[in-house]
Amino acid sequence: MKEGEREVEGELNPYLYSGLEASLYDVLDELSEFDDAHFFRWFIENYPGPVLDVGCGTGRLLIPYAKEGIDIEGIDTSNEMLDICRDKLKADDLGNRISCADMRDFDLDRKYQVIMIPGFSIQLLREESEAIACLENCRKHLMPGGILIVCSYIPWDMVYDGRSEAPYELRKSCEDLEQGQLLEASQGWVLDREKELLVLKNRFEVFDITSKELLHRQDAEMVLRWRLPYDFVSLVRRAGFDEVSTYGDFTFDEMDPEAESVICVGHV
Repeated sequence: MKEGEREVEGELNPYLYSGLEASLYDVLDELSEFDDAHFFRWFIENYPGPVLDVGCGTGRLLIPYAKEGIDIEGIDTSNEMLDICRDKLKADDLGNRISCADMRDFDLDRKYQVIMIPGFSIQLLREESEAIACLENCRKHLMPGGILIVCSYIPWDMVYDGRSEAPYELRKSCEDLEQGQLLEASQGWVLDREKELLVLKNRFEVFDITSKELLHRQDAEMVLRWRLPYDFVSLVRRAGFDEVSTYGDFTFDEMDPEAESVICVGHV
């Protein structure tokens, strides 16, 4: 079993943030500064009621929404990510809003007006049966008139690149002056166009800021399954959402056929 994966009840859970990848997420992950909060907020404001963040991680969206007074809860499989989120909630006196659960099979004692699966987490479910199980489970937790917002990423740049793989390249770095450390995240990739699979080879490193000595390193492979817009919409419909709206790149304009981000909104 590769680093970044874990066994759960005899099944392979697609991905588990742990170690450096979890502890450095807020400063090094490429999604930590992703500009999608305004998009989800629009739906939350127009479909008022309780919100569930599936794959909430360290609280990238959950924390600021909670600070705004939104009735939001979150689930994630990574206890290390949830511990970071829990510390943030405690620091801002926001109560206990999170729990550890598998997005394919969670059972909460509440229904929600809006359920969102941000950060392309649905793509960690490579098998259609797993993705549909997740979407059906979300539907089960929606109130009448509620909506599910689920996002998918299509790596067009890599598809058109011509290569099937790329070596590690530095993606992001920052200094932790308090600890005297330099933090770096690098990424390589492997692409299978036929199976629509993208393997992201992530490397996280911690150096002494003065001597440049390597103090810690963690490698983790994340496998994402992408789907073209028609197939993505079909997947959501098969989970029981008869009415599905589509958006591209987190805007409300007509979706560009080559949008990198495809968002489906399923209505109950």
